[in-house]
Amino acid sequence: MACLERLLKPGQTFIDCGANIGLFSVIASATMGGRGRVVSIEANPGTIERLRANLRANGIDDLIACAVTDREGEMELYLSGDGDVYSSLSTGGLVHPNSRSTLVTARTLDSIVAERRLERVDAIKIDVEGGEMGVLRSASASIDRFRPWCIVEYSSLTWPAFNASPEDLVAWCESRRYAIRTFSAERRAVVSLPDDAWSQSYLNVLLLPEELLTAFPTGSDSA
Repeated sequence: MACLERLLKPGQTFIDCGANIGLFSVIASATMGGRGRVVSIEANPGTIERLRANLRANGIDDLIACAVTDREGEMELYLSGDGDVYSSLSTGGLVHPNSRSTLVTARTLDSIVAERRLERVDAIKIDVEGGEMGVLRSASASIDRFRPWCIVEYSSLTWPAFNASPEDLVAWCESRRYAIRTFSAERRAVVSLPDDAWSQSYLNVLLLPEELLTAFPTGSDSA
């Protein structure tokens, strides 16, 4: 959360992929002082109404009920436990193969950006329980056009269910001239990844356009 409060600016556009109940969306809107745009995207039907209520209470009215990945159409969304906290487009990881599922609409982020006629995209948060690489691939045109910075949840527990690896992320970043960092809440700054980054159960990584690196507040250990 400190990352949004430090890096977002009034007038910017923030896309929240995997909004859940809206915490990141609400903080983003508050950080921009109501003078920015927030697009919240959530696939889990069990979460949508609570998310909608939270967004409305904070003056946010752009909610899209769908999954985001690199192919469009109807897909199975697998639900773990009561289904309100954790859901995924793949079994494995934290979702048992016998988990109940529901059909949801899947879209690419590029199609959403085009539909919403967004004239800028400054930041994207991606937390979709292992399918983060699919979201990045689905946003190729938007990322190439707008060069946003991204918060991406990496997890050694969930990525394998999508046959995704840290090497995939590194290759994606190299191909698009993005640097991989993380954010230190203690320093309130962008810092280098820890040595054990890819073995961590969960880690929010920052993907920063190389040409904009000097615009971000950095800690002394950032390269």
